[in-house]
Amino acid sequence: MADLEHKIDELQAEMRDGFREVRAEFKNVRSEIKDVKSEINGVRSEVRDVRSEINGVRSEVKDLRDEMHVGFKDVRSESHAEVVELRADLGVRFGALERSITALWVSLSGGLAAFVAALIVTNS
Repeated sequence: MADLEHKIDELQAEMRDGFREVRAEFKNVRSEIKDVKSEINGVRSEVRDVRSEINGVRSEVKDLRDEMHVGFKDVRSESHAEVVELRADLGVRFGALERSITALWVSLSGGLAAFVAALIVTNS
């Protein structure tokens, strides 16, 4: 019976040692799980920061695109106004040139008529 009790004591001691090992391993696994959770939280934080930066860049790009659109619209308006002004200026200049040519033609025609009349009078 003492032999049986001795074996039971040995088994109990082995079980206690085994449970201690299991508890120690369980604590190690828990610690590793905490470390992994901490790393995951760090990665999540980094992802949030990157998303925030991306959203900021998107906003800046949108603002720049809007600013460029307004700038191009202003340039088109200014260019159109300059073309209209140039057309009007050219119209005025061509009108003045036409009047000058007409006056020159009238003057030449009158001078030519006077010259022909003078020739006729002189030859008669």
